[in-house]
Amino acid sequence: AGRLGRAEKTLLKIETAHPGVPDVLHLLGVIALQTDRPDLALKHLEGAVAAAPRSPELLTLLGSALRGTGKVDAAIEVLEKAQTLAPDRPDILYTLGNALINADRLDDAADRFGRAVQLAPDYADAHYNLGRTLRRLGRMEDARGHYEKAVALTPNQADALNGLGATLNDLNRPDAALPHLLRAVELEPKFADAHGNLANTYTEIGDTDAAIGHLKEALKLNPNDPRTGSNLIMGKSYSPDYGPGDILAEARRWNERHAAPLQSHIEPHSNAPGPDRRLKVGYVSADFRRHPVGYFFEGALAAHDKQGFEIFCYANSPAADEVTERFRSHADHWRDITGLDDDAAARRVRDDGIDILVDLTGHTGKNRLLLFARKPAPVQATGGGLFSTTGMDAMDYILTDRFEVPEGYEQHYSETVRRLPHGYVCYTPPDYAAAVPGLPAAANGFITFGCFNTLAKISADAVALWGQVLDAVPGSKLLLRTHALKSPAARERLSDDRFIFKDGLPHKDLLKAYAEIDIALDPLPYSGGLTTVEALWMGVPVVTLSGETFASRHSTSHLSNVGLTELVTDSPEGYVSAAAGLAGDLGRLAELRAGLRARMKASPLCDTKQFARDLETAYRGLWRTWCKGAGQ
Repeated sequence: AGRLGRAEKTLLKIETAHPGVPDVLHLLGVIALQTDRPDLALKHLEGAVAAAPRSPELLTLLGSALRGTGKVDAAIEVLEKAQTLAPDRPDILYTLGNALINADRLDDAADRFGRAVQLAPDYADAHYNLGRTLRRLGRMEDARGHYEKAVALTPNQADALNGLGATLNDLNRPDAALPHLLRAVELEPKFADAHGNLANTYTEIGDTDAAIGHLKEALKLNPNDPRTGSNLIMGKSYSPDYGPGDILAEARRWNERHAAPLQSHIEPHSNAPGPDRRLKVGYVSADFRRHPVGYFFEGALAAHDKQGFEIFCYANSPAADEVTERFRSHADHWRDITGLDDDAAARRVRDDGIDILVDLTGHTGKNRLLLFARKPAPVQATGGGLFSTTGMDAMDYILTDRFEVPEGYEQHYSETVRRLPHGYVCYTPPDYAAAVPGLPAAANGFITFGCFNTLAKISADAVALWGQVLDAVPGSKLLLRTHALKSPAARERLSDDRFIFKDGLPHKDLLKAYAEIDIALDPLPYSGGLTTVEALWMGVPVVTLSGETFASRHSTSHLSNVGLTELVTDSPEGYVSAAAGLAGDLGRLAELRAGLRARMKASPLCDTKQFARDLETAYRGLWRTWCKGAGQ
């Protein structure tokens, strides 16, 4: 810094004596960029380029200065000119790629980074940024390859190790991610993002205590990251050490840190307060696809009364599949808000005149809760994909049912509890689900219990309880199936020679794999959601132990709506008794298996039209309450 300062003083003297010399302005611009003064660099470099307008070097530096001052479009224009003049310069392609990222032109950025590494295969920074860009585009396998190249070229670069670890997490390979992320935090102990990704890895292999520890460390290092706070709320929901009061307190801390300061962004609403007019309802989610939210809400959108409700979907992910296309067809309006910041997304909602805005994500990944914190709609509710209270002042209601939130549990929620009369979600099964197979015990001669939930949900308490179930049913086995079982650390935690470990499968094959189990055992304290519903659809009854948290009562809701309340227990002893009772009556078990799908079809759990009517009745009631407050 001292040498740069002295050099700058000398160059400024020369510039004063001999103004406009391109080489002097060039060097002054470089020094200003290196000392993080892009405004000053811009002034010098504009003068240098005016004297040498076809210099790729000067144009590249000018593009960097323009990018540093936030003039991204101008930067891209200048850098594209530099690239045209010197098409084989990987450094220009790299700088242009960075500017294209700032403009959210990810495909173009990936193209430029890709060309840079073709020209310079050992260009570590270009491999790293290409990996970052491909990951944002959802091209995880391609991203992994470039992150691996960056790590091979710069093995002690914590950013590259962190990116590779995060991508391996995305690819459901926490066992492979773990050493890279551990190395990243070893190199940079105060690397908050690496601690957060390491927490994700430990969550995937079921080590909730380690995950919470790294989340707390990440939050200490970067308290302003709302994602880490959301992940900590989820982490506590996985742990038996935290009750609903703890989770509410954590959610309220998140609100105070991230959402409450945005109250100044809240503007008066101009929505016409007619209580019976057609309402504009907006759904916000990153999961309008093959995902629990997709399976639980697609039917409602298809069945909405379009005379009474105008439906908007605000999609927060570039990922799309055939379910996404069906959501598009069901919505009156489709808005992609992936590239919009929260202010711009909130403005879009306001401009659309949304009356009721519904969050389908809660504190799960890619949530847009800070969009809701700006209160762009007069009525805001959370439902569908949630696992807890949001803790937010700006979230008016939580849409639930009497099984998820029984009477007397309201104090655990910052929102006003609005119970739907049946279930809080409704299942639309995939058309590729196989027919219900026969009872495995009939062929095996023993009972096979099973759990296809993620390891994050399988606490030490669940493992101990399952051991008691196996003790109560001599000769029985427990089949666990999930991708994270590749991890030796995960298997060690589940040490019981009666447990059978199998890898995860593509969804269609996973549904077929229910042919291997007779009875599903729900984990605790975080119960199965979609996993429970899929087991039932495939003819497999599920035994659950209700807790006090929202996350511990998903299966309670689903089983109650199907009429299987005898499988909903409230004590470990009751859980063991219910599982052993089913296992001891193969005739009843076979009969239940054969009739479960028809039973589900006839129940509220699969009645999409009734679910849509329940939602609409709730929305109308919420709207009328707002209208009364607006003076109507």
